[in-house]
Amino acid sequence: MKIIKNTLLPLILILGLTINVNAQDNFELENSIIWKISGKGLKSPSFIFGTIHLVPKKEFFFTKKMQKSLESCKTLALEIDLDIPLKKQLEIAKKIVLPNNKTLSDYITAEEYNKFSSYYLDSLKIKKSKFNRIQRILPIMSSGLILNELIKNPVTYEKILEKKAKKQKMDIIGLETIDFQLSIFEKIELSEQIKFFCKPDTFSNPLTEYNVLLKAYTKQNLNELHKLMEFDDFMEDLENDMLTQRNKNWIPLIDKLINTQPTFIAVGAAHLPGEYGVINLLRKEGYTVTAVK
Repeated sequence: MKIIKNTLLPLILILGLTINVNAQDNFELENSIIWKISGKGLKSPSFIFGTIHLVPKKEFFFTKKMQKSLESCKTLALEIDLDIPLKKQLEIAKKIVLPNNKTLSDYITAEEYNKFSSYYLDSLKIKKSKFNRIQRILPIMSSGLILNELIKNPVTYEKILEKKAKKQKMDIIGLETIDFQLSIFEKIELSEQIKFFCKPDTFSNPLTEYNVLLKAYTKQNLNELHKLMEFDDFMEDLENDMLTQRNKNWIPLIDKLINTQPTFIAVGAAHLPGEYGVINLLRKEGYTVTAVK
């Protein structure tokens, strides 16, 4: 089963699953979401852990071996530093709203808007207050709010890992900034976002596809996650920015970190597999990267 294109991008935004559209079959990995990085003169191993950015609380798991791996490290490296100052949060809020106090109804026909509101309010049972927020922000961002609303009692691996790291008095750093992440999605024209997310023929319950991905994640099957994704032309234009270049950008940072002190690196799970996945890129740099069972 492949994830249909209509809900691919929302899932990428929420799950951190950025996929290589040119994936090859000869980069199969063992079933594990945590991998040990050793060799190349490292005095102590580091670890890379694949996260899922939103997960129902009842599905959250973090094994004793995962905990032991975290406790052996001195630094936690996430995609971004989660301690975002209030001033920066306000700047971000301004960037993600539709311009000139407009709402979605200003961009689509009355008929399309009625179908849109009916689907989210009546079919998906989104709360009216949440829907009012959804229709005022960029569609590429609103999709994340929708999925967050549909998942029961969601928790985030990053927040939980951050809490554990602070308890252990670990250093916490981000591999990139929130501004950099936003800049990737700012490249998508608003008209394309509207077309992709807000037309009646694109409506699909994101929870359906999310549950398929969640099942693969709980099996720790990175290969299955990798194969579930399907790109269309809309997404192919962003492939280099969303996957290849980001992963390549991280490698010299990871190299420096793990040579300074043992580091627990936690990024979206599907950053790990594939030709341009972090695991293969680290192996190409001469490191030994092995599954933690």
